[in-house]
Amino acid sequence: VRALLLSPDGATLFALNTPDARVEVYDTGADTPTGLRHRGSIFTGLEPVSMALHPEDPGLLFVANLLSDSVSVIDVVKHKHVATIPVGDEPQYVLVAEGKLFVATARAPRAPGLDPRAGFVDNAVVIASADAPYDILYRV
Repeated sequence: VRALLLSPDGATLFALNTPDARVEVYDTGADTPTGLRHRGSIFTGLEPVSMALHPEDPGLLFVANLLSDSVSVIDVVKHKHVATIPVGDEPQYVLVAEGKLFVATARAPRAPGLDPRAGFVDNAVVIASADAPYDILYRV
């Protein structure tokens, strides 16, 4: 579980609210006793467990949703959910590097389009484009 994430500039803290299926957004350095000001909540998917910011576009946050079997794409500037990427069973961890989204899952369908008739790959890493339309590129 990667439940806390600080933006590269240190100005924003993201905290997963797993029971409520949301990511909470806080301004850091606010003039409060805790140094945090709640900016709002954004719905993700069921049981969010991990998140990563897009390194080239820190306005995009990717959230792995364990029970929804998906990754939510969140526009943190507009404060809204913009896309859902179906990745397979129980995504646990997300990482964005070199324009690709890497997602560790318990199982993922072998075939493109998530066709279960082609069988499944256990302990799969699903690789998708980190830019819209977030196409699935590989399953290994």
